[in-house]
Amino acid sequence: MRSFKVIIITICCTIFWVNSAGAVSVDFVPSNQTVRLGEKVVVYLHISGLEPGGLEDQKVGGFDIDIGFDNQVLRFKRVKFGSQLGDPSDENETSANLLMDYIKDGWFGISENTKLSPAELNQLQDFCVTVVKIVFKAKKVGTAYVYGDGYYVKDQNGINILGSGGNWSPESAIIKVVKKKKLLPDSF
Repeated sequence: MRSFKVIIITICCTIFWVNSAGAVSVDFVPSNQTVRLGEKVVVYLHISGLEPGGLEDQKVGGFDIDIGFDNQVLRFKRVKFGSQLGDPSDENETSANLLMDYIKDGWFGISENTKLSPAELNQLQDFCVTVVKIVFKAKKVGTAYVYGDGYYVKDQNGINILGSGGNWSPESAIIKVVKKKKLLPDSF
């Protein structure tokens, strides 16, 4: 199952990279999904459009992003930081932070800054970086949006790589929560 997820993420990153035509973008993947009431909802946050290769190529050095969500339909469960900026559990490699002061109001902040060298980042990153995995629980039937509400992404030199050529697309991930399916009796 893990290898299937890796394949899906790689395919999505490839599609975003081909479509971006050199522009760096921040995306929720999947951007649209339907889940049943009570199920886990997983959304990945990708930074794509990076040009891989030599040490001089653009790498993600850090980010600071506020995430909003519909807290009437979704319950926040957790965030797992990716390993493409370094091991988030090793303070010598990266500093990863989750701000949950306003989680009951439907938003939280995530930030991470690498302490790795460009050569080390080159070994970890390609044209697409999965920065976080966000997990919610579907708590009410309805349509919920998960969206970026303020963001900053910098390269390995501390320079904003979104600038005028970058974008946040799509602006929202759309999660449709439907009722649980009733099971038919065995006699059918």
